[in-house]
Amino acid sequence: MIYEDRIRTYRQMKVLDERLDTAPTDSDVKEMAELRIQNLLCFRELQSLNDRGVFLNEHPYLKNRADYEELLALWNSDRDRFIRQYENCRNNIRRYTGRMNRPGATAEAIEEARRHKTRHEQRAAIFKKILSHANTGS
Repeated sequence: MIYEDRIRTYRQMKVLDERLDTAPTDSDVKEMAELRIQNLLCFRELQSLNDRGVFLNEHPYLKNRADYEELLALWNSDRDRFIRQYENCRNNIRRYTGRMNRPGATAEAIEEARRHKTRHEQRAAIFKKILSHANTGS
């Protein structure tokens, strides 16, 4: 799974590199940076497995393996429910972003909202991976 992600991110980076050479946009630059970070995470995980026989567990797939397996099973069994959960996850990200930007919010409330938002962003990334693999036939 990590190796497949490394290959996928590398391929996406090659396509983005061509676009960046011709007409770079801010979103392309941001996506390239995110893909590079993810690709490096994959490389470190695989190198650790090769050198020491254990994963570092820094890659989102490994951190959230249980979530990934649960959502993949849900995708395979009930796609409508999968899509509803994905939409709920995206709504939670918007909700916690709003709480972070709320005037008069305390530092504690902002930090709590940031933690929740990060957790939901990680889960949304898993949703996106599953949808991406489904669209590419992987």
